[in-house]
Amino acid sequence: MATFGHGRHACPAQRFSLSAIVRTVRRLVDAYQLEARFTTVRPYADQIGGVARAAEPCPVAYRRR
Repeated sequence: MATFGHGRHACPAQRFSLSAIVRTVRRLVDAYQLEARFTTVRPYADQIGGVARAAEPCPVAYRRR
């Protein structure tokens, strides 16, 4: 997820972008049955800004509903 800045220099498309992300994730969750194939997630040691990511892949099985 990218940051959008704040104040006078905030991204003018922030609301649109967040809305598009939410709608896309909702459509994926509604269309597919998801199953995590991992038990724990270890965060990446050198995170950049507010972007969190896993150190190893987090496999997910999916099946169309």
